[in-house]
Amino acid sequence: MSDSKPDASRRGLLLVGHGSRSQEAQLHFLQLAEAIAQVLPAYHVQPAFLELAEPTIAEAVERLAQAGVDRLTVLPAFLLAAGHVRRDVPSVVTAALKSYPQIAYRFAAHFGCQEQVVQGSVACYHAALGSPAASPSAERLLVIVGRGAKDPQAADEMRAFARLHAQQSQPTAFEVCFYAMALPRFSERLAELPKTSYREIVVQPHLLFVGDLYQRICEQVEQTAQADRTGRVWRVAEPLGPTNEVRDAAVQLVTQAQRDRWPMNC
Repeated sequence: MSDSKPDASRRGLLLVGHGSRSQEAQLHFLQLAEAIAQVLPAYHVQPAFLELAEPTIAEAVERLAQAGVDRLTVLPAFLLAAGHVRRDVPSVVTAALKSYPQIAYRFAAHFGCQEQVVQGSVACYHAALGSPAASPSAERLLVIVGRGAKDPQAADEMRAFARLHAQQSQPTAFEVCFYAMALPRFSERLAELPKTSYREIVVQPHLLFVGDLYQRICEQVEQTAQADRTGRVWRVAEPLGPTNEVRDAAVQLVTQAQRDRWPMNC
């Protein structure tokens, strides 16, 4: 296979999201794909979902093949490198591409601790505070909630992201907890927070889009806030969403992937 620069019209980008039953989450993911396509007009950009929504990865690969794509970059649109990024997405994509040996492909990195993602998360935090903020920063606790995974490296990456976030957002203190599969658990820590002395608590789910998990977190925080008789201010920050920061992070990952040599499929 030649290492010469491929025809730009035959490049493809497969943007793989987790998938959600939430129509709003699906719409936001498709909006992100469209925003990326506008910045990368030389690519055939095709969104796909790993589960729970359509198009599936197999359907998206078929569309790319029909468009004549023969150089494909796969971008896993995930915040942390847990099982889906390390195992599930590569497995499903590789299986789908077996029917199209003419397509050379490679995987870009996930979002991780990219600066644009950190900036987007900090922007969501400040949006939750409102203007002016209700409490001085000296009285504010930031609680960043990860989805959770059994992979300890994903938990370490979540903590590294939180440190970068806190360096920019500068709350009095910050904590990291997880909704499931990792410690400390969000539900257990949430039950303890009313005992703290902070006058304001900002819970920030580290999620790309809205969905069932975000709604559950909001409901749990609301229940805790209603039972809290101290006058403390409780806030929940919104997920990142299809923002310019997330778009730019995706474009940078694609650009970084282009520096690698194309793999040999034959």
